[in-house]
Amino acid sequence: MKDKNPLLPGWSLSDISNENEPSNEPADKVDVVTAPSSNQSQSMPWKAANTSLGKLASGSVNKGEYFHKAGRSYTRARGGSRAAASSSASARASSAKIGGFLSSIGSRGINQTLRDIGLSHVVGQDVERVMAAILDFIAPNTATREDSIVRESVCDTLEHLYEKYDLNDGDITNLDRMSVPDIKEAFENAISSYIYNRWLTELGIAIERKSISPNEAVSLEQEMKTYVYDSVKIDLQEIDILNFNWHSDLGEQFIDQKFKEAYELIEGEDE
Repeated sequence: MKDKNPLLPGWSLSDISNENEPSNEPADKVDVVTAPSSNQSQSMPWKAANTSLGKLASGSVNKGEYFHKAGRSYTRARGGSRAAASSSASARASSAKIGGFLSSIGSRGINQTLRDIGLSHVVGQDVERVMAAILDFIAPNTATREDSIVRESVCDTLEHLYEKYDLNDGDITNLDRMSVPDIKEAFENAISSYIYNRWLTELGIAIERKSISPNEAVSLEQEMKTYVYDSVKIDLQEIDILNFNWHSDLGEQFIDQKFKEAYELIEGEDE
């Protein structure tokens, strides 16, 4: 159901929606709070989260007003921002890789970065092969639902870079033009994309249950994605992003805090 741009290359066509039927099964197997499947009784928080997204799908509410309510219901069904962030282990690990990868491009350039991360064999190869190798490095497998969500989110981030820096012209070194604000934006987008993909995967069944056309479903998903991206404006001013050690204890704490902040922004405040 995801609206991938057919003009993008094959490496970008990773899709978490490769199962026959959508599911609101939770992404992580270790979550304390779980979203029951459609044939199970739902806890009140998950029922409210499903209802909120379902009303958006039905078109029975003001979307601008109700996206906030839907986001709050979903985050609270996950136990609040702290619990939602702490259950995103794979996403936090991939975010450290993304942060380090982007920071290295900003300070050392893309080709040296590829050598540093063990991808020297793709230096000088076509852009599609390079981007596919980067995707596999950051999100290497899809053994679980959570892994699939993470890979889709990394793919979204790389697609953004592919389009923004005109990589379809075949020159991967266009990425060397990334400024510090560009790097921060890309990192922020990676977190936003994960939250959106996880939300959609866990509660997308609320969309499927409504009698709306595939085009209407895609439109709603795009509005939902825009809402998440516009909401998640996390503060990255406190670090020197080009020299930050993303894989240190401090880096781990920083990423944990940023995920918590992102979910807080989706959850919002009580009205």
